[in-house]
Amino acid sequence: MNVTKTEFLWCSSRQRMHQLPASPVLISGNSVDPASVVHSCVTLESGWIDRGLSMSTHVTKIVSGCFAVLRQLYSICRSVSWESLIALVVSLVLARLDHCNAVHVGLPAYQLHRLLSAISAAARIIYRTSRYDHVTSRHC
Repeated sequence: MNVTKTEFLWCSSRQRMHQLPASPVLISGNSVDPASVVHSCVTLESGWIDRGLSMSTHVTKIVSGCFAVLRQLYSICRSVSWESLIALVVSLVLARLDHCNAVHVGLPAYQLHRLLSAISAAARIIYRTSRYDHVTSRHC
């Protein structure tokens, strides 16, 4: 076991979070501290899991990664063809949103809205509209 890569997580509701032990646990003779967020790569659907199972860390990392790529694409969008821009947005942004989308089932509306904001921003870059323009089905 590699102690530097080993993480464990106590999960609980927000009301019972204070009851979780904060002391390290012995695993194979090694002391491992509990984490507040872990990266799960056990299954095909990898993602970030927090102590309250709220998926807020996961959504934050996906959305921030999408917007980082969108800022880079915005700087080159006038220099590439429309078809190339679509291919870049699909491969670099929408693929991030699509990856691990099975864990998005049951998310609260405010978390889904954050994911939708990245999709809307991607559509605005493709159609070269203002950041304040609404994205509607007329563009699709």
